[in-house]
Amino acid sequence: MQKRSLLKCAGAGFVSVVLNGRLLSLYVLALVLPLACADATRSAPKSLSVLTWNVEALFDGHDDGNEYAEYRAAQGWNEEKYRARLTAIGKAFGRIEEGPPDAAVFIELENESVLNLLAEEYLSKYGYRQGYFAKKDGQSLGTGILSRYPITKAASHSYSRDEKAIPRPISEVWIDSGGNSGGEEIVILICHWKSKLGKPEESQAFRDDAALLIRRISEDIRAEREAAGKTAVPILLAGDFNQTIEEFEEFFVDGIPFAVTRSRERMREDFAERDGPLFWTPWGTELNTNRENPAATEEPAGSYYYRGAWESIDHFFFSGAFFDGMAWDYGGVKVLKGAPWTGNNGTPQSYNPKTGDGLSDHLPLLLTLKAVPKRRL
Repeated sequence: MQKRSLLKCAGAGFVSVVLNGRLLSLYVLALVLPLACADATRSAPKSLSVLTWNVEALFDGHDDGNEYAEYRAAQGWNEEKYRARLTAIGKAFGRIEEGPPDAAVFIELENESVLNLLAEEYLSKYGYRQGYFAKKDGQSLGTGILSRYPITKAASHSYSRDEKAIPRPISEVWIDSGGNSGGEEIVILICHWKSKLGKPEESQAFRDDAALLIRRISEDIRAEREAAGKTAVPILLAGDFNQTIEEFEEFFVDGIPFAVTRSRERMREDFAERDGPLFWTPWGTELNTNRENPAATEEPAGSYYYRGAWESIDHFFFSGAFFDGMAWDYGGVKVLKGAPWTGNNGTPQSYNPKTGDGLSDHLPLLLTLKAVPKRRL
C-alpha cells in the first residue's frame, strides 16, 4: 500500500473503505498541486463548466510493468511520444469554443505524474491549481480531476462481493466555487466502470456493484447533510460507464433500479419515496441519440464509435439538487466535435502509439452549470 501527497490546504487523503464487510486497500494519491490554496479574495462565479473525457490509455514514457503491450519501450513507446500526446491534449483544450473547463475529469491516466505534468506544463495557463488522482493497486490506469476551484474533500471508494472487487475505485470529490461566502459546493463522483470485454455475466456483475456503490455513497451524503441540518448538495456522476443510456433505462441491481430518467420534472421527487437515488440524463433530450440518422441533427449520436455504430457510454448524471433553484442549476451539455476531436468522417480518432496519429477513441462531454442568484433577506 502506497501513499504520496502534495496536499497544501484541502482535506483530501488516502482512504480505505469498508463496504459489504470487506476492507479494500486502494492506491490513492491525494494530489493537490502546490498552488492549491484558495485565493481569499475570489468572487463567486456566475457559471461553472465541467468536462469529462476518456483520453484513451495515457501512459507516461517509462516502463513500470503494468503498461499495455503497445506502450512499452520494446514496442517503440518513449518519452518523446508521451510528451507529444500531452502537447496534443493541451492544444485540444485551447480549441474548446467555450474555453477550457473549470474542472476537467480524465479517464485512463497511468499515474499521478501524468495529471501533475498536465497541470504544471501543458495546461498551466488555464489555472488548474488543484487535482485528485485515484488508482487501485495492480491496475494499469486510473482516473483524475483538475480544478480551478478548491477541492475541499476527496476520497476513493470500492466495493467487494464474493472476494472480487470492482476493478476501479469511484472517487468522491467536493469542489467549492462559492467565493468568499463559501458553501457553493458540488460533489463529483468520478467513474470508470468495467468494460464489456471478457465474460458478459462477469463484466455486468462489476458494473452492477459499481452502481450499488454509487447508490450507497449518494445515500450516505444525503443522510449526513440531513443530520447536519443542511440542504441537499448537488451530486454529479461523471466518466465512462461502459453502458449506453438505453441499458441504464433497463438497469436493475439486486432487484432495485439504478433510477435514470430523461424527464426533468421527475427530478423533484423525494428520495424517501424511492428505493434508491434518481439521476437525470441529457442523452436523448439535450444530447443526440438518433443512431439511425445522426446527420439529421448534425451532432454525434454518442461519445464512442465502435464497430460502425455510435454508443452513449460516457455520461453526466445529475441529482435532483441541480434542479431545486438553490445554488447551481443545470445550464447545458454538449459533445465536443470537429477537429481535433473528430476526423473528416465525424467520428473519434483513436490514438495510434506507433504513428502518433489521433487523439482518443472517446469524445469529451462539456457541461455548463448556472449559478442561482442568492435571494436577499
